[in-house]
Amino acid sequence: MEDEIRIIKDNVSLLLGKSENITELMREMYREAALLAKSSRDISTVDDAVRIFERIHGKNLCDKSICEFARFCLELTSVCANKFGAFPFVRADSRSFASIAYMQNSYSDAAFRKFASRFKKASAIYFPGFREVCEDVYYGRSTHAIVPVYSSRDGHLLSFRKLIAKHELKIACECSVEMSDDTVMRFALLQKGLILSENHTHLDLSVILPDHIKEGDFIASLEALSGRIVTVNSTPLEYSDEKYNVSLQIDISEMNTNALFLLLEGTQISYDLLGFYSVLD
Repeated sequence: MEDEIRIIKDNVSLLLGKSENITELMREMYREAALLAKSSRDISTVDDAVRIFERIHGKNLCDKSICEFARFCLELTSVCANKFGAFPFVRADSRSFASIAYMQNSYSDAAFRKFASRFKKASAIYFPGFREVCEDVYYGRSTHAIVPVYSSRDGHLLSFRKLIAKHELKIACECSVEMSDDTVMRFALLQKGLILSENHTHLDLSVILPDHIKEGDFIASLEALSGRIVTVNSTPLEYSDEKYNVSLQIDISEMNTNALFLLLEGTQISYDLLGFYSVLD
């Protein structure tokens, strides 16, 4: 028995070694393709990138592993930077004053104090409900809003995330507040537009995957781009019992977000970015 197990172990080690070598060789081939793309003035769109990948493999993109395409996107954007496009960020937020709308209680007050530390001066504006809070930012009367988005007991607070999406707001920052029942509530500071900053470490992404892409494969493709998945939540769509909305919080400290953009656009995945942001202690 021991001899047979040892033989199996040796064979497995050999196969794993070959797999690692193949992955490294593929990475080098993708980088060579990326260098060719960089030298060509005719290659500058997402469709061009997909066409290169399909020519390399001799198959349509939907017939190949999304992880493999993610590795290709990583090499392509590492060489070509944002030549193939990027997420629609507005210019960096340099304001020193913020008017922050929220529904007042002791926990949201604690969140306000944490968020206010990001500005030279911040004022609080109180409202009786969360809808009014979001509307005030949507119509430009307040610069920011505070709403709860996650509970350590209940997980993602879907009703609030729907409220955020309805008012087209984006997460600018998050913080956690300890509750009286020993649970933790995470609050989001919301604003209009995606703001890109070197200090941003997290991304909230919502996707509806096509039938040929499995949720596990998609998560693996994000990890191939050096994204670390913090939370995942899947909910059935209101108009379909078979399709799901997958919401992810991703630590992007080491992630190539240009490669993420190319991955999402190239695979034509339906997605929405809820925010690029930092998390306060």
